[in-house]
Amino acid sequence: MTAGDAYRFIDIGINPGGSFAGWERETERAAVQGIGVFLTGADLAGSQENLAAARRLTDRGILCWATAGVHPHVARHYTSATTAALRNLQEDPLCVAAGECGLDYDRMFSPKADQLRAFRAQLALAEETGRPLFLHERAAAADFAAVLEEYPQLCRRAVVHCFTDGSAELAQFLALGCSIGITGWICDDRRATALREAVRELPLDRLLLETDSPYLGQPGWGRPNSPCNLVRVASGVAQFRGCSETEVEVAARANTMRIFGI
Repeated sequence: MTAGDAYRFIDIGINPGGSFAGWERETERAAVQGIGVFLTGADLAGSQENLAAARRLTDRGILCWATAGVHPHVARHYTSATTAALRNLQEDPLCVAAGECGLDYDRMFSPKADQLRAFRAQLALAEETGRPLFLHERAAAADFAAVLEEYPQLCRRAVVHCFTDGSAELAQFLALGCSIGITGWICDDRRATALREAVRELPLDRLLLETDSPYLGQPGWGRPNSPCNLVRVASGVAQFRGCSETEVEVAARANTMRIFGI
């Protein structure tokens, strides 16, 4: 039995710290419910803190891992020294992925040129370290896909996290070889129409689940959003795929364990 077999679910993305001050307590609550977590690294300092936290929780018997990367929002700060520091983090057994990295042209907190530079640097590093990819894309599908096409082997161990788009984007990412992370957005009656249509076309062997907590909570879920709500995400996916919750649970866990090697 591997570590992941002990849990029903693995939430592949929560965001500790910042506005999620109670994340450790919520992670403990989730563990009692059979939910392990990945702590998402969005910048170098956060990635370092997450890896230390993952080790602390693991030592207490809670299944917890970390990712190490630089989010496109802060790509303007990316340097060669960042690559060296991320390399050290990604060599740690508790670091399961390179990222969160990618492109975000929605709010443009970093210039496009800096985003592309940092994205390519992190993809090259993932090739070197052998780590899977934890990817971010917003309003940048064309450039995102074009860059990933340069790394076909990496795409087979890549997850486009927090996917909220429709069928066209889904088909594009699946064709590259990527898997897809679905959040509580699937349960949002105001905004999820395109995603609900797309999820019917998402093969079960490419599906992963996440809360992206403390973000993307839904009415009645409590605040802040918690990894405990991953069960609700699975229920929403099952509803709009027209399959059983057990099928979603088993497939998502197996896919997570296979892609991330846990």
